[in-house]
Amino acid sequence: MIRIFIADNNIARFGLKSLFENTPSLTVVGGASAAAQALESMDPRSVDIAIVGLNLPDGSGIDLCRRIQMISPGIKCVIFTEAADPETMAQAALAGAAGCLTKNLPGEVITQAIRSVAAGKLAFDQRVTEVLIRHVRQSTTVCKALRELTTRELALFDLVSTGHSSQQIANSLGIAEKTVRNNLTKLYAKLGVENRNQLTELSTQLRNGLLPVRLHDRPQSKSSAA
Repeated sequence: MIRIFIADNNIARFGLKSLFENTPSLTVVGGASAAAQALESMDPRSVDIAIVGLNLPDGSGIDLCRRIQMISPGIKCVIFTEAADPETMAQAALAGAAGCLTKNLPGEVITQAIRSVAAGKLAFDQRVTEVLIRHVRQSTTVCKALRELTTRELALFDLVSTGHSSQQIANSLGIAEKTVRNNLTKLYAKLGVENRNQLTELSTQLRNGLLPVRLHDRPQSKSSAA
């Protein structure tokens, strides 16, 4: 028997419980509507799989998945979400989730996915898999570009992502504002972004561990400055 704990809103819990109650070898052993409640009430000795809603009232399901994996690595987590966007999928995988399913999937697909997870396999529906593959390919290209940034480009990246204006960057680096704009154009092209907002989003992904690169780990030589 596969023992399931569901951490999600009442509607999702009721729907999943009804589905699993009518499915051989699957049983719901507990549930919670919030992350803190789930951590408090979940008994790792009696749970095989935790189905975790993406948006909980007291935090992210991704964070709850990460906590569960730290405290009880024997429990396999499946993120349950409304939509399959690349950032959510990447975060779920990095948090240790064994699967990520969208709520509009047919019941038989969900139950088969749960059985696959229980058997030690990953369960990402086809659309999610395509999104993940595309995201990984894009991330690989971006990570390569990030590792090749010069000292000047690293400084620009840091200053822009922390909200500095072109004039402030010029003052900080001791260069003309026009030079800042020209260098930013080259930086955008190198990283495959179009503007400050996308560059800041890229910085957020780095801080959240969504890209496997640490910009300041590699030594910088004077010759690398642009």
